[in-house]
Amino acid sequence: MGFRIVIRNSNGLVMATSSQNITVSFSPQVAEAEAIRRGLLLAIAAGLFPCMLESDAEVVVGWINNVTPLCFEIGVVIMDIQNLLKLDIYISINFVSRKTNYIAHVLAKNDLSCVEDMFWLKELSPCVSSLGSA
Repeated sequence: MGFRIVIRNSNGLVMATSSQNITVSFSPQVAEAEAIRRGLLLAIAAGLFPCMLESDAEVVVGWINNVTPLCFEIGVVIMDIQNLLKLDIYISINFVSRKTNYIAHVLAKNDLSCVEDMFWLKELSPCVSSLGSA
C-alpha cells in the first residue's frame, strides 16, 4: 500500500509526482486524507504554489473544505491539513472525478512494485511521462 501524488500548478500542468510506500493499513478515507496531507507537505517543501491538489475522494475533500470539526480517527489528519492551508500560500484542494484524476491512477497502478519513496519535481514519473500533462 502507498500514496501516489500528482501536484499541478494553477494552469493545470503537472509540477510534481510522488510514490510513497507505507506498511500501515488505513481506512479508505484516512488513506485519502493522508495522501492529500503528504501532497500538501510536498508542495510546500518544494515551493510549488500556487497549485491545486485534487482528489477523487469527494467526502474527504468536503471535510477539508468545511470548518466543522470531526471527532473520529480522520479528524486529526483533516485538522492538520486545514492548519497547513492557513499558511500564507495559495493552494486549493478540489474534488475531481476518478476519470479526471487519470495520471494519479496510472501512477498508482504502475508504481505498486516500488520499494522506496520516489519524488519527481517539475517532471513526471517515468510510468506516466508518455501521458503528458493530461
